[in-house]
Parts: sequence; C-alpha cells; structure tokens
Amino acid sequence: MTADDIHWARTAVGLVPVGDTEFANDSAFAYSASDLRVFVAEKSGGTIRPEEVRSISLADIRLGGPARVREVLAGAAGGAWVVVNATEYSDLETVARSVLDAEREEQSFLFRTGPSFVRALSGLGPQRPLREAEIWGEGRRDGGHGLVVVGSHVGQTSRQVGALQARTGTTDIELDVPAVLGGGPDVTAATAREVAGALAHSDVLLYTSRAVVAGRDAADSLAIARTVSAALSRIVRAALAARPAWVIAKGGITSHDVMLHGLGIRRAEVAGQLFPGTISVFRPLDAAPEAVGMPYVVFAGNVGDDGTLAQAVAILNGEREVS
Repeated sequence: MTADDIHWARTAVGLVPVGDTEFANDSAFAYSASDLRVFVAEKSGGTIRPEEVRSISLADIRLGGPARVREVLAGAAGGAWVVVNATEYSDLETVARSVLDAEREEQSFLFRTGPSFVRALSGLGPQRPLREAEIWGEGRRDGGHGLVVVGSHVGQTSRQVGALQARTGTTDIELDVPAVLGGGPDVTAATAREVAGALAHSDVLLYTSRAVVAGRDAADSLAIARTVSAALSRIVRAALAARPAWVIAKGGITSHDVMLHGLGIRRAEVAGQLFPGTISVFRPLDAAPEAVGMPYVVFAGNVGDDGTLAQAVAILNGEREVS
C-alpha cells in the first residue's frame, strides 16, 4: 500500500517501508527509496527529479473525489509520472473512474501497477480466492503431478522453498547456477530429463542453487539472471512432454520467461487469484499444446509469508486443510 507517497510492504513484523526490506538489496533491481517520487527519480538515473513526479494523495481521493483526481491527471502530459496513493480498494476505484473519464477525453496512460488496480480499472467486484474447480475450469486433468519452478533467490523465497520441502511429497531438483554459467556439460538438458522422469511419480520442485551469483554491476547481474531464467524455461519446455498437471513459477523474470518460452503462452485467461489480492492463476488458451488449459500460477519473489508456497501447492492439489 502507499500513503504519503511512501510505499509499504506488509511483513511478518508489520508494515515496513520498502526501502528497508531485503528486496531493496536485490543484485539486479536494488533501490534505496521508499518514497515513490524519489524511487522514480532514482530509477531514471537522474533524468527525472522527484519534484517533477506528480502525486494523487489520499486527501485528493477521499476529500476531493473524482473531480480532484481528474484535475491532477489533467496536469500530467508528455510522459509525466503520477504516483497513486491507496490503502483500500475504494481509493483505487476512485482513481480508476477518473482515469476512464480522462481517457474519454483522449488522454492516454501507461500503468505500472499490481493486480489490484487492474481489478478496479476493469470494474470487477470482489472475488473470493480460487479453489478446486474454479482453478481448473473445464480442463481439469485426471491425476498427474505439478511442477514448481523457483528462480527467485531472495531470502523470503528461500524460506518458502524450505517450508515446501519440509512438507515432503515433492521431488526436489536443484539447478546448479555456476554450472549453467560455466558453459560446461549440458546441465540444462540433464536436469530436464530428471524433471520429466520425476513428474511421473510426484510433484517436482525445481529450484536454482541458493547462493547468489552476482555480476560486476546491476546490468551484469541482470544478464546472469536472464541466462539462468532461460535455462529454467528450456527445462520446462522439455518437461511438458511429461504432462505436468499445473505449473507454479516463482520470481518475476522466471514467471515471465517460463510463461513465454517454457509454456509458449501467447494468450491466456486470468482465472483469479489464490489468495486475497495476490498470486494470479492463468489458464493458457493459445500456448504449447501440452500447456493449454493447465493452471499456470505467477508467484512473485516478494509475495507471501514463509508458508505461502506450500499452501499454494496444497491448494492446487485439492487439499482442503492447508497448514
């Protein structure tokens, strides 16, 4: 949520400014600012000053209403950035109404948001978290096992991986990142064969080795992340022959690359979310033949508590009681 332009993360110890979280220290996407106006300036490399970033405050939304929000939006043109403060869905709905009014007057916007704003902008009402048949639609497969693909290496993800491993029931396969980067024997192909074989008898947890391999700078670290993500995607593509019942991808780059290159998804239906406001489930419509209709779960690296990944696997397996 965002208040007074400060973006807050909800953690086990309460709300924390995002600049004070472990995610701010990411090797490829590090940042220091919690104030989103300063964050935009920081990410622009100095081409944008904080005072050039406009802001829609909670007072604008709650006291001024759509008319005041529309006034702020009217002053944004030529690629200007606007920070939206919001702590409740009603805040987002007010902004969405004003945006739609502005678009009718031929103003254009590009959004960088989480899924909650998409719901508001689309005029969708609250929806309960998906369960059982709602996840599968008409395409549920009888039997079969699922595949969890973990590329994110933040501490929170590693704790989630540990909690899933503690539940047992998965075959755990580690992709050796230094070996992938070393260009030696084809580790990727060998891992793909191992994953495909394991899917015949259990859910599979495929995860990158947990020690972070950082580059010389942020750009080099991003290149490393993309190389590793490409390897994970090739493994998923090869493992499709084993017909996984569902796939979870953990991490931002990982979930994008697995979707596009691993599963070949070009068009999908967003079925909903596994938890309130987070962790979206896609049903592929135009994709690799083996992936069509299969639930695909996008699970960001900085989402959930230590047990959320294990809960997601339990839900996809139809377990009624999730601990």
